[in-house]
Amino acid sequence: KTNRSADPDLSPRGYAQSRLLGAFLGNTTKAAFLGLEKIDELWVSPHKRTLLTIAPTAAALGLAPLVQTDLFEAGGIYDANEAYDSFVAKGGMTRDEMLAAHPTYVLPDDVTDAGWYLGPGRESDEACRARAKRVLARVRGGARALDAPKTIVAVVHYDFIA
Repeated sequence: KTNRSADPDLSPRGYAQSRLLGAFLGNTTKAAFLGLEKIDELWVSPHKRTLLTIAPTAAALGLAPLVQTDLFEAGGIYDANEAYDSFVAKGGMTRDEMLAAHPTYVLPDDVTDAGWYLGPGRESDEACRARAKRVLARVRGGARALDAPKTIVAVVHYDFIA
């Protein structure tokens, strides 16, 4: 895991894929192919690369992405030693950094001057699964409370499965 980045940027391929995603979802005919006739909200992980991934889609749809600090990739944001057996948590982008890079995004209060990731280092697989189940319960609860259908697109990189 030498040269691991705790909160990496998108690769050139990732930038190209994000532009394609935005063009696809911004085209109502193409989006309807996936059953996405109308997208009501964009949810995004606070990881730098997911914030970048959703940008073309947000622009195409005219929506402000909602940053969800519990909807992040497995493991969290951390640095590791060469042996990959010791981990130090990193806070992730700060509130000021996120707002400067993405002024239209809606940030929750737990994105602070210290960042947003409060984990102990590298999040365990068990902790990730428990967090994913909490997010799923929150989504299901919100869905039960709806009076009308609502379509939410969530962007998360890597592994986030309940």
